[in-house]
Amino acid sequence: MAAKEQYRRELRRTLSATPMRYIAAARHQNRKGLDALKDLAEVWADVPQTVELGVIELFLSHLREDMAPSSPREWQLDADFAYISLYGLSSMDRLINDPEHASQTHAIFSGLPGIIKWCQYVYDTHIPSASDSRHTWYLSTLGRLFHVSCASQKFALALVGMPGGLELVTKLCAWEGMGGVHDRVMDALNGDAVLFARAILRRTKKATKELDVQDGLALMSHIDLISRIDLLPSFINFFSLYIEGDDYFAVVRAIKVGFLRALLDCSPAFANMPQHTVDTAWDIVRETLPPYFVYRSFFHAVTRYMDELKTPHYVGLLAQPAIEAAFAPFLSALEHQRLSIQCTGQTSFRCGYIKVFPFALSGISQPDMYDLQCQRHDTGHNFKRCKACQWTYYCSPECQKLDWKELHRDSCRAIREEVPLGLREKRDIENLRILARYIADLNIEFFRRMAERNFPDRPPDKLIPCINFTCVPETFALKPIDDAVLSDARLGPFIQRCRSQGLTPVGCLRRNGAEAEFLWLAARRRDFWADESPAAVKENSG
Repeated sequence: MAAKEQYRRELRRTLSATPMRYIAAARHQNRKGLDALKDLAEVWADVPQTVELGVIELFLSHLREDMAPSSPREWQLDADFAYISLYGLSSMDRLINDPEHASQTHAIFSGLPGIIKWCQYVYDTHIPSASDSRHTWYLSTLGRLFHVSCASQKFALALVGMPGGLELVTKLCAWEGMGGVHDRVMDALNGDAVLFARAILRRTKKATKELDVQDGLALMSHIDLISRIDLLPSFINFFSLYIEGDDYFAVVRAIKVGFLRALLDCSPAFANMPQHTVDTAWDIVRETLPPYFVYRSFFHAVTRYMDELKTPHYVGLLAQPAIEAAFAPFLSALEHQRLSIQCTGQTSFRCGYIKVFPFALSGISQPDMYDLQCQRHDTGHNFKRCKACQWTYYCSPECQKLDWKELHRDSCRAIREEVPLGLREKRDIENLRILARYIADLNIEFFRRMAERNFPDRPPDKLIPCINFTCVPETFALKPIDDAVLSDARLGPFIQRCRSQGLTPVGCLRRNGAEAEFLWLAARRRDFWADESPAAVKENSG
C-alpha cells in the first residue's frame, strides 16, 4: 500500500510538470499512448489543470458511440483505451456537479450513449469470463462509474432512459449483487419511484416509436430492448425487484405507471426465451399481484388502468392462450374483490365530493367543494376519482371538467400536498377491516366447523378467527386465546380492549411489499359466534 501511494505521488508530480505531454501521447492508440492514458486515468482528478487542458475530452474521444462494437468480438487495443477511459471517468465525482466545469459535464452527458455502449461491451466480453481478481476489477469500475454518474438527477434519468442503460444497471444489481447501483439511481431521483418508472416506460416507448405494435414479429426485430435475448430477462428482473418494494405502495405505483401494458408489450418475444425466464415474468401476474387486491388503493389503480387494455392490440394479446392462462388468476381476483367491495357497502358520495379528512385543509371550505349542479349521489365504485389528488369523486367527465374550471384547479394541489402517505395507508387498513368482517361473516359456518373439529374443548369466544389474505382465494385458521397470548405485550391489551368494547378481534395476514405482515383488527360489534345464519349475520352487520 505504501509503495502504491509513493508511485501515485511521483505520478502526480510528473503529470503536474508536463500534463500536455501525457495528454498528447494518450491521443494515439498505441502502446505508448495506452501507458500515458493509464497514468492520466489514475491521478488526473488530483491535478486540476488537466481538466482545462482537455483530459475529459480525451477520455470521451476513446468512448465514441460509433467506435463501440455493436456485438461482442475479440478484445482489441481500442477496447483497452475505452476501458481505461471509463476508469478515468469514474473519478469525476468532484467535477460532475461543479458549475465551474459545466462545459465538461455537458460533454460527458452528450457522450453518455457511447459510454453506456462501451460499458455494455466490457460487461459482455470480460465480466462473465474474467478471473476472480479481474472480475472484481471490471465490476468495481462499472459500479463506481454508475455510482458517480448518479450524483446528478439529470444523469440518473439518462441512465434508465437510454438504450442499454437500464439493462446494464439491472444486470449489475440483479446478477452481480451490486444493489447500491439501483439505490444510487433512486437517491438521485429523491426516492421518487414514479419518476423512475416513468423514465423506464419512456425508454420502452422510445424503442417502439417506429413500430407497428400489432405485429409481434416487428416487435421482436425492432425493439432494441429485446432484440438481444439476454436483455429482456434484465427488464423482467428489474420489475421483479421493484414490484415487491418496501411496502405495497410500490406495487400501486407500478400499476399506475403502466406495468401491465409494458409486460404485455414484451410478451411476443417470450417464445424465444428460456421457459424459466418466461415463468418469472408471468408469476408476477399469477402470484405476486393478486394478494394486493385487498388494498382499496391497489384495486382502484387496477380498475382504472384496465381500461387501457381494451384496445384491439391488448385484447389480441390477452386472447393468446399462454397470456390468457397467466392473467386468469389476476382477473379472477379482480372480479372477486369487485364483488366484495359491492357487498361490504359504501358511503354514499355526491358528485364533486372530496372525502372528509381527519385534518383541515389549509384555506379550503369542505361544503363548497361538492356544490355541482347535478347533485348526484351514489356509491363510491360508481364514481371515478381525480387522477391527480385521488380524493375527489365525479359521476362523469363533464362534471369533472366543470368542477376543474370553477374550483378544483385551485384545491387539487393543496390536497396532494397535505394528504400524507400514512393517511392513505390508514384508509386502506380501514377498508381491510371492513373486508375482513365481511369475509368472516361469509365463512362463519366454516369457522364453526373448524372450531368443533380442532378445538372441541375450548369455548368459541376463546378463539380468534384469522384470515390469510396472502393466498388467493384467502385461507382461514383459528388462534386460541391462551395465557401466552394474553401476556403478549401488544396482543394481550388489544384483546382485553376488544372485549371491554363488545368487539371480536380478527387476525389478518396481508402482503406488504416483499414481506407478509400480520394485523390484528377489531372487526365486529357483536358476538361473532352467535347462533345466526350467514344471511342474518350479513344483514345485522351492514
